[in-house]
This record gives sequence, C-alpha cells and structure tokens, in this order.
Amino acid sequence: GTARRTGRNGMMANRAAELVGKSVFDFYQEVGVSITPPESGYEWGILSRGNRSVSVRRSGLRSWEVRSGDRRYEIGSQLELFAWIGDRL
Repeated sequence: GTARRTGRNGMMANRAAELVGKSVFDFYQEVGVSITPPESGYEWGILSRGNRSVSVRRSGLRSWEVRSGDRRYEIGSQLELFAWIGDRL
C-alpha cells in the first residue's frame, strides 16, 4: 500500500510527487535529486542535486517544460523527464 502523507511535510511531498509524477517520485529520491515543489500560486518547481538545478513545470497530464539556463525543453513522459534529469544533474 501507499503511505498517506500528512502535515506540512506531507503536503510538500505530495506536491513534489505531483510535479514529477507519483509513480517515479521515489526514484528521484533514491538517486539524490531534491524536489522543491512550486509555491502556492506558482507553476515552477526546482529539481536539484549538488550545486546543479533546473526549473520544472508540469504542462499537462504527461508533459513537462524544463528550463536550464537560457534553454527550454519540452518533455513528453515521466521516464523521459527522469532520464533527462539524470543526464544533466
């Protein structure tokens, strides 16, 4: 079963999981990627590992927009996003 997250940390974890996709959220944690979900009223979250980070926005059910420096990328699946992040962070 899935543990139910409660409280402020639980809400942040749920929002982080919604940003990258709930089915792959644990994989990000296992490889040391920190996920800062969007603040209330904002769309962009931050994925980081070490001193590197990228901005991520969920643009649809299975689509994301990633900003890294002055470049912008469109990503079309949870696994593609995970692989892209793994290559760059």
